[in-house]
Amino acid sequence: MEMKHTKEVTEFLTRQFGLEPKSQLPTTDHYEWLHNELYLRLENLIRYRMEFLIHALYRIDVDESVSDRCFAQGEVKKVACSLATVIIERQIKKLEYRREQQ
Repeated sequence: MEMKHTKEVTEFLTRQFGLEPKSQLPTTDHYEWLHNELYLRLENLIRYRMEFLIHALYRIDVDESVSDRCFAQGEVKKVACSLATVIIERQIKKLEYRREQQ
């Protein structure tokens, strides 16, 4: 993840998914750290709060065919890992698009 997107993506996902806010972001492997935090949260949501997750995917504007491919993997850990990647990539694309429009 580009450093220019790090703070915005992290803040959005922290609010959206209730991640533990960090006072200081890791300086190396930030993408890996964020992906892991989101993955753990998504795994929990898949098991216990699927309706919340579906609504969050809609709000984030993850294409339904993309989320369907993630869910088709079946195993909760694989689904959560794929969704974490898709969500982070979607947020980065949205930020880039907004910057291009300014």
